[in-house]
Amino acid sequence: MLIDQIKTEIVKAQKEQNAKLLGVLRLLVSELNYKAIDAGALTDELVVGVLQKEAKKRQESIDIYMKVGDVARTDAEKYELEIIATYLPKMLGEAEVEAEVDKIAAESPLRGGQLVGVVMGKLRGKADGGLVAKIVNHKYGK
Repeated sequence: MLIDQIKTEIVKAQKEQNAKLLGVLRLLVSELNYKAIDAGALTDELVVGVLQKEAKKRQESIDIYMKVGDVARTDAEKYELEIIATYLPKMLGEAEVEAEVDKIAAESPLRGGQLVGVVMGKLRGKADGGLVAKIVNHKYGK
């Protein structure tokens, strides 16, 4: 399981005395433990969901810190995002998402937000929701 992999990396980071990596991994395990309390058992799907949420937080922070010119904090957030990204599944590219949207739209009478929901149900964890919404709204309207 993915959480076991992260815990193994914590032990490795402790042995290597890599405090920076250790801090990021401990933060992730902490967030995963909160999710485990809410959800009961952690599945890889739930772990990926938490990791995606954490990655999104880091990206938003990077954008903010870049706007205010705080290079040190931007670099710190980028480092954390890189670590989180190593545990996330590879995301589909725009062309791949568009092909999936076209395929699902051909099979479904739904359009607009309802189509976005169906597509995200099938591509959860594999595609960015913003990209899916953009493609659906551009090609299949509201």
